[in-house]
This record gives sequence, C-alpha cells and structure tokens, in this order.
Amino acid sequence: MSRFPIHSTFAVENTISFNHFCFGHSPCPVCPQPLAEKFINLGLVDKYIRYSSALQYLFGKSELANTRRGPPVTFSYTARIPDAIGFCIRTAGKMTDIAKEAAKMNGHDYNNHEQQQHSRFAGSPASDFEFRPSSKENGKSLKANRSKSPGAFIERLSSFARGKYRSSLSERPSQSRNFEERPRRDLQRDLQKCRDNAETRLDLSSSDEVHRVNNKQFVPFQIVSIPSSIRDLVQLTELFLYKNKLTVLPNEIGNLVNLKKLGLSENGLTSLPDSLSALTQLETLDLRHNKLCELPSVIYQISSLETLWLRYNRIVSVGNEIGRLKRLKMIDLRENKIRELPSTIGQIKSLVVCLLSYNHLKAIPEEIGNCSELTQLDLQHNYLVSLPQSMGNLQNLVRLGIRYNKLRHLPPGLAFCHKLEEFIVESNQLEALPEGMLTSLPNLKTINLSRNELTAFPSGGPQQFASSVSINLEHNAIAKIPFGIFSKATGLTKLNLKENALTSMPLDMGGWLAMTELNLSTNQLRVLPDDIDKLVNLEVLVLSNNMLKKLPSQIGSLKKLRELDLEENELDAIPNEIG
Repeated sequence: MSRFPIHSTFAVENTISFNHFCFGHSPCPVCPQPLAEKFINLGLVDKYIRYSSALQYLFGKSELANTRRGPPVTFSYTARIPDAIGFCIRTAGKMTDIAKEAAKMNGHDYNNHEQQQHSRFAGSPASDFEFRPSSKENGKSLKANRSKSPGAFIERLSSFARGKYRSSLSERPSQSRNFEERPRRDLQRDLQKCRDNAETRLDLSSSDEVHRVNNKQFVPFQIVSIPSSIRDLVQLTELFLYKNKLTVLPNEIGNLVNLKKLGLSENGLTSLPDSLSALTQLETLDLRHNKLCELPSVIYQISSLETLWLRYNRIVSVGNEIGRLKRLKMIDLRENKIRELPSTIGQIKSLVVCLLSYNHLKAIPEEIGNCSELTQLDLQHNYLVSLPQSMGNLQNLVRLGIRYNKLRHLPPGLAFCHKLEEFIVESNQLEALPEGMLTSLPNLKTINLSRNELTAFPSGGPQQFASSVSINLEHNAIAKIPFGIFSKATGLTKLNLKENALTSMPLDMGGWLAMTELNLSTNQLRVLPDDIDKLVNLEVLVLSNNMLKKLPSQIGSLKKLRELDLEENELDAIPNEIG
C-alpha cells in the first residue's frame, strides 16, 4: 500500500499531479508531500529508469536518467489521467506500464482506452511490393489529426501547463455529438457544372480529414448513391468516387462511353452493373477496399482494361474468363481469399505486373510461364509448396516475391531469370538451392535466404555473390562460412548470419572491406580473427549471445564503429582500446 493519502479532491477530479519538466521537489497540489516521493512510494521509479531513453527522446531532458537511489524526476503539469494515458499511447508506447499504474490507481479502464487509441492511430502493415494507382487521390498527403513530432508534443504539454487543455474521457461527447456532418453536397449541381463546362475529369471522392469551420468540426460528407443524371456526362474520361458509401452503381454509368479511368476504391460495393461492358475505352478500374466476393463477370467483358486493382476484397476465385483481358498489363489481387488461379492466366501475354500476395494459393498454374513480359510477380504470404518449372521462361522478371510460403525446393529454371535484382525466399522450408542457381543470376543485389532450413552456404562459390550488396542468412543451421566465399563481393555492405551454428569466422574476414553492418549474434563463436581491424567501414557489429571470452584489441581500431553489441557472452574484460 502506498504511504501517501489519496485525497478526496484528487479522487473526485480524477487528476494526478505529475509536474513534468520541473526538476525541483514540488509539493502535491493537495498536500505538502513532494511528488517525487509519491512516485517512489508507488513503485514507479524502476519503470521510469527503464524508460528513461523514451522520455529523453520526448522531452529532451537527459536528467531523466537518474539512479535508483534518488527521485527520478518531478513533473510540472497537471493532467487528467485519461488524457495522460492517451498521450502515452500515441507518442510513447514504451511508457504504457506507467499509464496502467496511474489508471488503475484512479479506477480507469486502461485497456478499453488503449483499444480506442489504437484503432485511431494504427496503420495497415506494409508489403514488400507497393504499387499505387496514378490518380489524384494518391497525390494527397494523409494528415493525422495531431502531429506526433517531439516538438509538437512538447508544445501540447506546455498547453497543459498553461491550463489550455483540460479535456478528459469523461468530458468528451461521443463522436456523433462532437462532430457534425459537413453540409450535404449538391451532387446535381456538381454534375450540372461538369456538363456545362464540358469537363473531362470529375472527382467526387471523400476524405479522412476533419474540417473545422467557426469552431465546429465537420466529418466529410460521403456519397451513398449516384444520381441517374450521371448519364449526361458522356464527355468524361476520368471519374473518381473514392472513400464514399456506395453499395451499388447506377446502370446509367454505362453511358460514359469515353471513360478511361474509373476509381471506386473504399466503398461498399458487392457487385457491378452489367452496363459497364459498354465502357469500351476503359483502361484503369480501381476497386480496392470493397466487399466483392467474386470477380464480377462484367469485368471480363471490358477487353480494353490495362490496369485492374482489386486489393482488399473478399474474392475467393478468379474465373477462366480472365484470359479475355488481352490488354491487361497490371492486376492487383492482393489480400483476398483466392485459393486457385485458372490456367487461362497464361493467355494474358501483355501482363507486366501480377500481385497475388496474402491469399490462400497452394499452387501456381504451369501456364504462368507464358506471361513472358512479367517483370514483377508477388506471391508472398500464401501456402505454396512448389513453383512451376515454366517460371524459367519469365526472363524479364526483375522482382519475385515468394517469402512466407511452404516451399521445400525451387525450380532449377529460375536460374534463367537473369534480370532478377532481388532473391527473397525468407520463411520457407528450403534445405538447399539448386546447384549454382545464384551464379546464374548476375544482377542480384539483395539475397534473403533467412528462416529456412539451410545447413550450408549455397553451392556456386564466390562468383554467386559478386554483385551482392545485402545478404541475409539469419535463422538457419549453417555451421561454417567457407574460406573466400565473399572474396568477389566487393560491394557487400550488409551481412546477417544471426541465429545459426557458427563456431568460428573465416581467416579472410579482413577482406570484407566494404562491410558496414555485420550481425553474428546467437551463434557459438568463441574467438574473433585479429584482422577484424581491416573492416575499416564497419559501423554496426552485433556479437550478442555467443561464447566469446575475449575480444581482439584490434577492434579498437574501427573508427567508424557506432554500435557494438556484446550482450550475453562470457567476457572477462573489455579491451582498453575500445575506450
């Protein structure tokens, strides 16, 4: 139990006086006891020491990293607990334990508040392959409701201290009461204006931004239906309806026979009208973030399509009719529920980019090899156990994404994909690569074989790494680095051999002259070569979780070294040369 009283005023107003930034011993507003002493009694000293680096980043105060014997800091603004928790979540996630303690003391439901904040600020995970349609929507910068930069954060804290910010969860009305809907858009007027001015581009997209007018906040107005008068805009070549609440499209949209770009992402569409087949000049169709459970059959009839975006839907299958889209150059089917691709995909000889990551695919049809113009093929995060031999025909392939599957072997034909610049097969079940495969790929800059079941370096000798800049072999079972394996890798700057079974380093390690980052953690290393000082460009050296008993004094000659991790070793001493 804490030794200081929880005063009634303290409890009723749900406030805790943290007095941030004041490094004296300020008393509590409701009793003469120093606030720092309260923190000690609450058992929060260790937490503040542990998270001192986060606090230093936020507040720029090195004095926050104090010893355990004295008070860590006192604080200089009075904040209501819910808002303090919110700030911790949004700007200093490492401090949430402290927020939990404070919330618990004052009877607040921290977890519920955390979920609310996370839903507001969390983003979607990024993919290795990131392609975006070239519409106006993508030129807009996404603005957060509040800046999260350290400077802006400190300014808000100062506002707290001056009493300019006093809101709390209990005082905030629900969003429906706090925000008003922006005055309804006069769609008929917009359409009439577009017709009168003979405009060829119409953007009726909504946005995520909250607008403020005369101290009132307005959520953006979203369109729920399109007037039938849209049929009169036959001159349109581009129509964008992003981020609305459309569930259906009117049949009259088929009258827009000159349309070349149609943007419908982030709506609630479950189907498309058959009249879209009349859009014989349509080249780009964007249907990302809708509720399509299948590819609408009308899409197969739009033979003019060149770019088709279908990411983030609920599509479970692709029909054989996909082969009719002879002009298609790019198709994005990422993050759906597709289990199988039809063999007719091979009839789309014009296909350049095919994105299929985050689906339920277990196999790829052999006919994919007929798409000889492919430069980018994304198959990440599926359930593939093998790849077709015909992939060797994809000799224009520059990027191949096959990480996070269940591949046990790779087709030897991949060695004919001479233009590959990245070879990323992370998180599969590979025990070896086909003989000399990497040697046949002379343009490889990035090689990632991490999280497989390799027991040795790929066969192929030094030549296979001649063009490499970054090599990642983390989390395998490699016991030895062959002598001279990197002798031709003159541009190699990053090497990750973390979590293997290495017991020693090769004697030619000093020849890795371009190396800037070297990760050898979690192996069984007992000694390092003396010529490690030859790695004059080394900036990061990670040696944690090994069996090192001593370090060569030459390590002190690495003038560019800025990070040296020696945790969890058996070191008796650190060389004086490290300084």
